[in-house]
Amino acid sequence: MNRRQRKKIRRIIRICTSVILVALTVLIFSACLRIKTLRVFRNDYVRSIDITDRVVSSAAVWLKDVEGAEIDTAWVRLRAGSMIMDVNLDLTPSGLSKGSYTEELDHASYEACSEAAYTLTADCLRELIIKRLTAVGYAESISESDADALITEALGMTLDNYIKNAGIVMIPAYDDLAAEINRSGNYRIKKNTIKWERGKKTVTDTFSYTRDTLSIPAADFIYKKQPKDSTKNNAGSKDSKDSVNSTGITPGSFLRPLTVHAATHTPENINMSVNGGDPVTVRALNVSYTNNMYISLRDTAAALSGTPAQFNTDINGGAIMITTGEAYTDELSHSGFLQEDLTQKPGGDPGNNPLTVNGEDRRYFTLLINMDGYYDAFISPLDLAMILDINITTEDGDNLSVDTSAGLDINPAKMESYGFFDGFNSVVAGDATTGEVYYGYNMDMPHP
Repeated sequence: MNRRQRKKIRRIIRICTSVILVALTVLIFSACLRIKTLRVFRNDYVRSIDITDRVVSSAAVWLKDVEGAEIDTAWVRLRAGSMIMDVNLDLTPSGLSKGSYTEELDHASYEACSEAAYTLTADCLRELIIKRLTAVGYAESISESDADALITEALGMTLDNYIKNAGIVMIPAYDDLAAEINRSGNYRIKKNTIKWERGKKTVTDTFSYTRDTLSIPAADFIYKKQPKDSTKNNAGSKDSKDSVNSTGITPGSFLRPLTVHAATHTPENINMSVNGGDPVTVRALNVSYTNNMYISLRDTAAALSGTPAQFNTDINGGAIMITTGEAYTDELSHSGFLQEDLTQKPGGDPGNNPLTVNGEDRRYFTLLINMDGYYDAFISPLDLAMILDINITTEDGDNLSVDTSAGLDINPAKMESYGFFDGFNSVVAGDATTGEVYYGYNMDMPHP
């Protein structure tokens, strides 16, 4: 082989090598783009919907009917903030380019918008009432607090509760909105397109993405990546303490339970089994919503009489006294209530009524109700379990089991695995004085 032939062979080798390198570069670049695209569908996302206009329109129509005034949506809109709900997109990949998805209206943000809708309507109605009272010469000027006092006296309840109890619809029902929004099925991705199963149809959408955003231009959907929950079960860490202290809650402050309201209550019969014995009847209330249970303190004292967890209670003048270790001495009948005899009883919100346990002041929310000639106090089973240090188990909505030999035991991590906290934005349990955190769920995620 002469020199010229060798030179030609080297040239061919260089050309082949260059072609191979270019091909590999293109393949690697395409693979990187593919991996980056697939990585997008390893995340869960959330998008927002604005229902402000729907609420404003409903409120304006109702206010015009009630007051007969020239109310329009513009007047109501000036007094309304933005009412935004979240829609969660959960992606579960089952391969490199396929998987299943669920898109669902967030229940917690729906409840927050519902409360905001009632508050807006109450604020507008209060303003109209103030104008009417001023016009008829009731006073030269009336403050909102004075108007609230007059309204509460006239209605027997707050304006917010009046609107809620009247069954007025200011916001579409959750099920109706969910029927519009919720969907699930399988998906497949190819380059920058995604095929969604939507019922019996398959829809192909083009998508684009940035680091934290997934966009579906045709549907005008913009999803924000949900941050990974890296804070669960991190009790005791320095970050956890800082997070609690940064909330601005003064140590020792006492917060009301959320979404608890009612002007009248209808007791229900439930069964309580103590230490495996035959069930006895205890009256209970579902305050404002199902499973927000409060049980009769007197009935429970009668049911636990003679057990290691027995206690005596005296309810007099709006004050509640609990003495542990003493048998219940009240002679009232505490069994065999007929459900039809348990009529609606007047009552307010659960409040911080004066309560002592063995002579020491305690702070638990209770509900005082006039029960045909005597007062009874209704208390959360969990609060009573803490006071008596016993285990109370809710078998279902109509049955409670009490084990006086077992102390109170709460396992938040186990509750979380059952989905107990799914309806909450965040949960923090800890010592408000020292800042020590015992348990946190989504506790570092910012919320409005």
